Amino acid sequence: MKMPSFSIVFFLLVAAFRASASLMVVEGDARLTLLLVTDKTLIAAKDVSGMHEEEVFALDTSDRTVKWRFNSKRVASSALMDGTNAFYMFTDNHLQKRDIRTGVLIWSTRLDSIPQQRTPPKVTLKDRWEDLLGTIGLASSVKPVTVKIRGLGGTPNWYRYKPVRSGSALALFRDATHSAGCVGTHCFSDWLTFDTRTGRQISGGSGDLLGDAGTMAIFEDQSSFWLMENGKVSEANFSQRTGSYGIPSLLRSVIDDRQHSWNGRCIFEQNANGTKETCLFDVRKPDLIVFSAPILSDFQVNWVLLDQHLLRYSECMAYSENEKRSGHPWFELYSFKGELIARTESRATNEHWYLSFLGTTKTGKVLFNNGDERMVVDTPSLKVMRLPASEEKNGPAKDGYSYTSSYMARGANCFYVTRGNITISKMVTEQRPHQLRISAVDAETNRTLWEHTERVLIKKIKNQ
Repeated sequence: MKMPSFSIVFFLLVAAFRASASLMVVEGDARLTLLLVTDKTLIAAKDVSGMHEEEVFALDTSDRTVKWRFNSKRVASSALMDGTNAFYMFTDNHLQKRDIRTGVLIWSTRLDSIPQQRTPPKVTLKDRWEDLLGTIGLASSVKPVTVKIRGLGGTPNWYRYKPVRSGSALALFRDATHSAGCVGTHCFSDWLTFDTRTGRQISGGSGDLLGDAGTMAIFEDQSSFWLMENGKVSEANFSQRTGSYGIPSLLRSVIDDRQHSWNGRCIFEQNANGTKETCLFDVRKPDLIVFSAPILSDFQVNWVLLDQHLLRYSECMAYSENEKRSGHPWFELYSFKGELIARTESRATNEHWYLSFLGTTKTGKVLFNNGDERMVVDTPSLKVMRLPASEEKNGPAKDGYSYTSSYMARGANCFYVTRGNITISKMVTEQRPHQLRISAVDAETNRTLWEHTERVLIKKIKNQ
């Protein structure tokens, strides 16, 4: 049985959340989203009720001074460094290139007006032979060649974008959906390439991104695997095929694939002939290593790609048939050939645990968030440690809901936590002062290094 693409599932969950949120009374909110972190600069978007637009600003991580600010609309959470002194971001369905030193706009390209891109169909020898027979009248009909485009149709009104560097070009993988209330239908998935100097579109085609291996990206369009390098696309000629090109299960890596793409490799899963297979792509070969790991129906299972190994872990416990919670966080270490090396289980955690990947350090530690605590797994020993994650408790507050979010670049020495994000259900005054904060935390010691504060004024949302 083929699994639906994650893009469809993700959108339905988002649509359901928005539908449920529309039934809730929200009179004020404030949130801080990290868009990009480099060695010297942190770029964030601030959205507060009462502001007509979101504010994007850059923070110098060495002296904590704000380098620049500008206002923007509907800022997406993904951004990408250009490799020089520029970065790419998405705002109101526009792709923008900006100077990271000043925030000045270099160019802007509208994306939702670009029509669906289609890869020309592959023509086989059989197709050519049937065409020839039809031409000379020896065949009553010629079988048409069709392109399989994933999606259920409709006019898109909601897009997600994943930028990928591809040599001198910028590749953009686009996922288009039509939303009507709480019902969403997937329209299409395609890719586009742009000239990084001008923002002009160069090429495009159909397909879903499977992984970004640094200098090369791998994607699939239901007819074959494809490789993109320096903005050029070629069909992958892997020595080890996977039996059939079903709809891949993208390991939830469409938006943020930091845990599945690292050091010239990427990992993804697909269902081939009814069997779930794990595929490891290495840009140095390039080839696929395909293996099957044990299927555990009682857990949501995910992977982290490391320098020399693969780490498999349980994201959360599941409900058994009698609806009783069971199971503890566990971690497995695999070789790149799919061989199980070691396994460990941690019983010291709360019963409502849920692990979300945060990042990796240079010394081989893998960090996970688990509610109000943090779990650190040392590799290759698989020694597990528990650390307090936040001074603030996430969840319902007396007048709404508060939460923190974390971001960590792979191989970094520290990670960043946004605090003060809040949704207010009842405001007793027309406006309320509030603080949004960004904290830098040492990844090895869990010690807060510094904190930046944004003082804002939350205004009551009217005309509910």
